[in-house]
Amino acid sequence: MAETLCGSPLYMAPEVMQLHKYDAKADLWSLGVILYQLVTGRTPYNGANQIQLLQNILKSNELTFPPDVTLSPDCIDLCKKLLRHNPVERLTVEEFLISSSTKTKTRHKSD
Repeated sequence: MAETLCGSPLYMAPEVMQLHKYDAKADLWSLGVILYQLVTGRTPYNGANQIQLLQNILKSNELTFPPDVTLSPDCIDLCKKLLRHNPVERLTVEEFLISSSTKTKTRHKSD
């Protein structure tokens, strides 16, 4: 487990911001932020400055999606599982890879 504070605030997992020990699940948080941006064209959290951004991330209760963006239930579910504030509840790397692999195979079979 690491204890250093590094990274861009938008992509920093809550446990990193709070100076708690963290592991690979912090990287999955960052992946969730990137995925959210890719599918919505927006960031999941915002703030007028870095301090406000960090506060908004820490105090948010539920991930919301822009009303003008249509996403599949699987995509919404994946974003929510990657952006869970509690790292114990967040997907593991293995769960993410299995989930992504299964969905990819399913899509190809239906083509």
